Amino acid sequence: MMNYESLKNAYGNFQLPKAEVLVEGKSFGENRAGMLIDEVRVELSCGFEAAEAVFRITGCVDLDTGMYKTKELKPFILLGSYVLIKMGYRSGTKEVFRGFISRTEFVNEDGTPSVEVTSVDVKGIMMANTYARQLKARYVSDAVRE
Repeated sequence: MMNYESLKNAYGNFQLPKAEVLVEGKSFGENRAGMLIDEVRVELSCGFEAAEAVFRITGCVDLDTGMYKTKELKPFILLGSYVLIKMGYRSGTKEVFRGFISRTEFVNEDGTPSVEVTSVDVKGIMMANTYARQLKARYVSDAVRE
């Protein structure tokens, strides 16, 4: 039976929240270019709309040249790349989102350059990232091409 005490024990007293982002099976934590994931938002849905996950990458500009670290960023921002997000605490994480990158935006808010990556689940791909239009494709691979 699940109760607060069992959840508290399972999640290490709810201390040290943790989010893991994997793109094409590669963990962002393995990145050695000084880039960090600053924010992760996951919006799950069981209605008609697609589930969506957004994460923001900071530290992605070379301070000497002022240029984005495109070589290091590329594996984590390519449209159509498979994304898996796990959340939890230091004691363990659980999968909360699985989808594909549908949008990448280079932003500069408050003088801090970053990259915002939006992913949608398979339902979003079949809906062509809209709430009203549905693609004609019968298979996910065909929907990506369409």
